[in-house]
Amino acid sequence: MKKKEPKKEYSKNELDRHLGSMAERYHEDVKITREGFVTVTQILERMEKTLDDNTKTLKNHSNLLLHHSQVLDEHTKKFDSHTEQIGALLMDSTEIKSRLNKLQLDVSFDLDRKVDKKHFVDLELRMRKLEKA
Repeated sequence: MKKKEPKKEYSKNELDRHLGSMAERYHEDVKITREGFVTVTQILERMEKTLDDNTKTLKNHSNLLLHHSQVLDEHTKKFDSHTEQIGALLMDSTEIKSRLNKLQLDVSFDLDRKVDKKHFVDLELRMRKLEKA
């Protein structure tokens, strides 16, 4: 069991000094708390400004990305169009090659059937004789 200690009695002067020191300490604590609150408020304001700046930057980047996407879509359409045109040119050039080969065969066949120069001169002389007669 605890022993009871006798109650101490304090004088009014001692109590006033003690209350004064407690009040002084309380005011110091309030001052420190207020300074801490002001510091935290300043930090939060800077963070809010940074967040606002980052939000603006993000919006700008989003707009740029949207613009780049639109440009890319336009280029994709042009590329697709060019691919179709190249395909059409390939088909046309294949058709031209085919027709040229056929024409070459026709020309070479016709050249084989043509009369050589000696026969042509003989035919020309005959025609002149017939025309005079």
